[in-house]
Amino acid sequence: MAEAVDGQQALEVFARERPDLVLLDVVMPRLTGLETCRILKAKAQGNYLR
Repeated sequence: MAEAVDGQQALEVFARERPDLVLLDVVMPRLTGLETCRILKAKAQGNYLR
């Protein structure tokens, strides 16, 4: 289990950990949960993210 305090850190944790499940708060500093999700989906290879 990993934790991030903002959207930018969440992206870094995701790249390092490759978790099976990601929970994002919609209201986060630096990048909102929605912005973070869009970035994760744009960087996803294949159907890894839904």
